[in-house]
Amino acid sequence: MSEKEPNTPEQEQKSPETKPPKAQKDTKDPEEKEKTAAAPAEKTPKKRHKKALLAVLVTADLALIAGLSFGVYHYRSAVVLAGQELSKTRSSLQSANESIEKTNSALSKQQDLTDTLQDELSTVQDQLSSTEDQLTAAQAKADNYDSLYEAFDGLPKANSDFFASANVLTLKKGKSKKVYVYLETDESKSYETVMEPSNDCITASWDSDDFDENGVNSVTVKGAKEGVSVLGFINGYNEETVHVVVMVTE
Repeated sequence: MSEKEPNTPEQEQKSPETKPPKAQKDTKDPEEKEKTAAAPAEKTPKKRHKKALLAVLVTADLALIAGLSFGVYHYRSAVVLAGQELSKTRSSLQSANESIEKTNSALSKQQDLTDTLQDELSTVQDQLSSTEDQLTAAQAKADNYDSLYEAFDGLPKANSDFFASANVLTLKKGKSKKVYVYLETDESKSYETVMEPSNDCITASWDSDDFDENGVNSVTVKGAKEGVSVLGFINGYNEETVHVVVMVTE
């Protein structure tokens, strides 16, 4: 056979399309074919398992995230409620403190009022005690008046009629002495006068301002004997002068 000449470029362009290569004969054994066919089938369940596992993990993560979000929401709600309750408690405590302060203030005022009333009561008690002392002294003086009147026969008891009358108190015999009479007034002033016996009667005159509202004052007589006391009464008076009759006793 003669050798073929190589195709020229023009012949290559005119040559028909190249045919695909023929399939090679399958030289594999039937067992290998079964293994090769079974291989893709074995890989499919593993992929599904991984996808299912991944889905489970994702679902668990989502559930965890949802649970955490739910817990955080409730925690925040609980914190908000606790804050509101704390605010209410603080408000209640503040109101209670204000009420206590008002009560303490009222108690303090009440105590001040009580102290004031106690002081006024003490003052009234002192005044009553002083009045009782004055009444006791007046009663003692009245008793002394009665005893002095009873010491002389025919002398009247002390009363307004006697004070307004013109009666003259007569001294007993032997008691008509020259004496000095001191009139002690409420202002603790002393006045001295010399009284001469006249018909066994001792009389003297002082200004009406020197006597108290009852026209009576205590006088002290110093005469022949020391310690002689006298009692003065109004015997009659005008606008300027009060005439006093004194009764002398040892």
